[in-house]
Amino acid sequence: MNIQKGQDILVQITKEPVGKKGVRVTSEISLPGRFLVLLPFDGKVGVSKKLNDFKEKRRLRRVVRPILPSGFGAIIRTVAEGRKTPSSSRIWKNF
Repeated sequence: MNIQKGQDILVQITKEPVGKKGVRVTSEISLPGRFLVLLPFDGKVGVSKKLNDFKEKRRLRRVVRPILPSGFGAIIRTVAEGRKTPSSSRIWKNF
């Protein structure tokens, strides 16, 4: 990836400045929500490691994949376990 002088780039602050040290930034953007963390520019769908039930993990992935925009990924949070399938409009309201 070539970055040119004056080019705009999208970053997220991961750590606030302390003393004379500046902020820590990353180009891996994540947008946390109640039931999932949205990952723009990442096509993967993962499920919390705290969920042990394989069938539930598979169900959650099947629910989330169709509602994600192209090129977006997600990490499904533990609180989504056992929840009914939400409508995509309810999910996007949290963002």
